Amino acid sequence: MVIRALTFILTYFIISSCFNQSEDKHEIERKEITPDSIISETIQTKLRSQISEPFKVSNIDRLNFTSGGGHYGKQNELCDSLENDLFGIYYLIDENSSYNSGSPVGGTITVHINGKMTSWRSDDTTQTIWKIHLISDVISVWDSLKVGLTKNKIVKFGQVNNGLCIEKEGFDYLCDFGNFSAIYKFENDTLTELTVTRNCKNQQE
Repeated sequence: MVIRALTFILTYFIISSCFNQSEDKHEIERKEITPDSIISETIQTKLRSQISEPFKVSNIDRLNFTSGGGHYGKQNELCDSLENDLFGIYYLIDENSSYNSGSPVGGTITVHINGKMTSWRSDDTTQTIWKIHLISDVISVWDSLKVGLTKNKIVKFGQVNNGLCIEKEGFDYLCDFGNFSAIYKFENDTLTELTVTRNCKNQQE
């Protein structure tokens, strides 16, 4: 009888110990899932997002522009994946822009050039768009964004395309889409200036 009672007591303590260990494990798991970890994972997911090219290089040749190019070492400092530091700039002509700024240039498209500078042509589909800066609606990027839009439309675009967007000191609005970043400037909730820049591969990792 005594042996049976001792067996029952030992069995109870073993089961109780296993139950407590299971509870402790679940408690640890609950502690690991915190608001900070959820926020961190959300940010990492957004930074891994990849948006499409902002403008088709095949369409550059159809634009009204002047151009120039050369070696731009400073733009290449953070981009170890580039084989050279040759960049070309298209100055986009917008006659309507001259009424406001005194200059017919409504924006610029900076491209990275593969091969030699002497062989660079506007219809070269191997050139890579590196930066787009707009102060007029001379072109739109991502087939939808252009100078003159409301801030509400810009915000919605960032949400739909999984951008990590913030209002930052020195900028009106900044969005990171993983492979591209966009800086927006507004006046009275109207977009007046837009800069889209390709992020270097080592900045995306």
